[in-house]
Amino acid sequence: MVIFPVNNNDDVTEAEGGNHWSLPLFERETNVFVHHDSYRGLNAGHAKQLYRAIVGYMGISDMASACKYVENSKTPQQVNGYDCGLYIAAIAKAICSWYEIKSDPKDEDGLWFSTMNELVNPSVVAEMRDEILGLVKS
Repeated sequence: MVIFPVNNNDDVTEAEGGNHWSLPLFERETNVFVHHDSYRGLNAGHAKQLYRAIVGYMGISDMASACKYVENSKTPQQVNGYDCGLYIAAIAKAICSWYEIKSDPKDEDGLWFSTMNELVNPSVVAEMRDEILGLVKS
């Protein structure tokens, strides 16, 4: 599995550009590229641009026709305009936990969507904010 946090900065010369983060990832076992966006698909265009740029390098012959792109409409949604970074961290953590424990049941399509939705919600994100703040302070 490869995780690609992506920002909507269109000008790579601007270090602090963009205002939203989302989480595309590639899962080789199911040969799927999934985009998780916690703000109603705001970064869908940027995720598709990344997909088009890297799909040929994923190590599978004829990847462009074989790899499926999924815009996940079931991604947990943030309740404000500033928690996107925390949401992608929480979503990545949930997906990695699912991936690490292979005995966990998968969704019918062999993916992690149910597990992610069980593990990511506004209270988990708030706890993560406090945890990260504590790490910074220590």
